[in-house]
Amino acid sequence: MTESGAKVAVVLSGGGVYGAFEVGVLKALCGGECSTMGCKPLDVDVFTGTSVGSFNAAVMSMQSGVSSASAVKHLEDVWLNCVADCPSQDRANGVYRLRGNPARYLDFNLADAGRALLETAVDASYLTQDLLRRFTSILSAPGSFPRRALGLIDLAAFVSVEPFRELLERNLKLSAVRSSSTMLRIVLTNWTTGEARTFI
Repeated sequence: MTESGAKVAVVLSGGGVYGAFEVGVLKALCGGECSTMGCKPLDVDVFTGTSVGSFNAAVMSMQSGVSSASAVKHLEDVWLNCVADCPSQDRANGVYRLRGNPARYLDFNLADAGRALLETAVDASYLTQDLLRRFTSILSAPGSFPRRALGLIDLAAFVSVEPFRELLERNLKLSAVRSSSTMLRIVLTNWTTGEARTFI
């Protein structure tokens, strides 16, 4: 809170990799490295964000009782050790994985065999069900067949965001967000109407 009693708020945007950029900006602002602010550390009262910005905002706001600079250090650690590519931990990244990725088997080892087989079975089941769902939809949808047949092509089916769900479960403590003295506001778009909704 400023001397005038106004609250200090930080708004974090969406856009995937912009989330990593936001960590650097937060480090500069909260660490007192921003000359336009007189090199004074920014102590934030309200974090708000959308998409990846909502993830960063939630991680920052759940750390009540610590300075914003300390909260940024924790957020940076999450990005470096949980989100970014990490070959030493035998994973590509903490956000997504490709289903049925043949490159994964080039670096195969016996210790990983059980997990690889289970993942392959789950992927095959998901891709089969997805293809059947799309095929059924094409048969029942109105319009010309060539136009409907384009619905069979969906590269998004090969991307699994399960690693991101696991990342959220490991790194976001909802009880800490609820009890935090730092306010959190998440902005989402209503898929049907296109209107913004704010979650408090």
